[in-house]
Amino acid sequence: CSIAKEASTSVTLEMESAVDEGITSAEEAKKLLGSVEEKFPNHIHLWAPGVGTKHGFGDNMSFTSKTIEKHRRLTKEITGREIGIALHGSTGLKNEDLSAAAQAGVVKVNWSTESLLIRSEAARAYYAQSEKFDKKHPAWKNTVMDNGVSTYVSEQYIPKVIDRIKVLNGEGKANKLLGIL
Repeated sequence: CSIAKEASTSVTLEMESAVDEGITSAEEAKKLLGSVEEKFPNHIHLWAPGVGTKHGFGDNMSFTSKTIEKHRRLTKEITGREIGIALHGSTGLKNEDLSAAAQAGVVKVNWSTESLLIRSEAARAYYAQSEKFDKKHPAWKNTVMDNGVSTYVSEQYIPKVIDRIKVLNGEGKANKLLGIL
């Protein structure tokens, strides 16, 4: 915020706290959000509190959408405005939990670990088709050098991304947000 202020430019921040350590306490949220909001009002636009999830695959058993609702109310109390909630550590959450999180106020979901796993498994499956990797095979250049792996991975990955968008109730919203519809 200081650098942006010195440069006379705006900045949008995502602040996180205890995203892998359980649940961020109200005291911690007030300390972090309150101090930044007081010094640099209206710069924090996403708050990623610990809500009982962890990055990567693991036990997300303490996750509940009630924690998100609590943090949404708390951020408004601290800042006087709505701040979007970012969900870190969504890998492994059930679709019902993800849907409930979106309904409770999550506007951004980090999905990196599961996303990387889907793409890695697709690439591994692609390369298991070894008959195309013989340099004498007519499709060798396209398969190995050009478009083969990216096309195959996309065919596996994109449907899963679309499913995730639907679970999070985001279907059809991108065009509306961009002013297309």
